[in-house]
Amino acid sequence: MAVDFLVVTLAGAVATLSVLALAQRATAKKLPPGPKPLPLIGNALNLTTKELWLRATEWARQYGS
Repeated sequence: MAVDFLVVTLAGAVATLSVLALAQRATAKKLPPGPKPLPLIGNALNLTTKELWLRATEWARQYGS
């Protein structure tokens, strides 16, 4: 019983991650170029409340406004 639960859980996790990866690829093609996000947290580490406008200005110059 425990092995069956583990197999079903792992299969569900793999299926969920596969669907999320495919969805991300589909939406990424429609967006303009930008910084590549990290899994799960995106670009949260690139943003600070104190210097947000500086980072946005830098990205505008690098990737277009």
